[in-house]
Amino acid sequence: NVIYEKLVNDKLSTNLGYVYENMVAQMLTANGKNLFYHTIPYAEGKKYYEVDFIITDKHKISPIEVKSSGYKAHKSLDQFCAKYSERIMNRYLIYTKDYKRENGVEYIPILPPSRRRIRPDSGVFPDLISFMELYIVSP
Repeated sequence: NVIYEKLVNDKLSTNLGYVYENMVAQMLTANGKNLFYHTIPYAEGKKYYEVDFIITDKHKISPIEVKSSGYKAHKSLDQFCAKYSERIMNRYLIYTKDYKRENGVEYIPILPPSRRRIRPDSGVFPDLISFMELYIVSP
């Protein structure tokens, strides 16, 4: 399939946000998670902050924002967490760069190490699948 080949070789000229969101949604539901989506109107009311996924973590919730690039801005995630701060367990941003934890947000790489140019033994999550196994599937 030509489209699949272009996608895996980073030659597909499109915004991959919807592809990554769909992939994350499929992985979460395959692991038994119920998915929720939430919007918060901007103060002026013309636009909305949106959180891609909200999953339950014990008696709390964990918002997940998916980005199709290495762009780390997450105003929607921040607004959601500020509004529901007492109910937040974890905050996740899934994007195309390396794993890190910063200001209470777990930045999870969606791409495997070979696509991110990191050493496989660097001690970071190798990819989204390992993250799912460690944090989403495990209690």
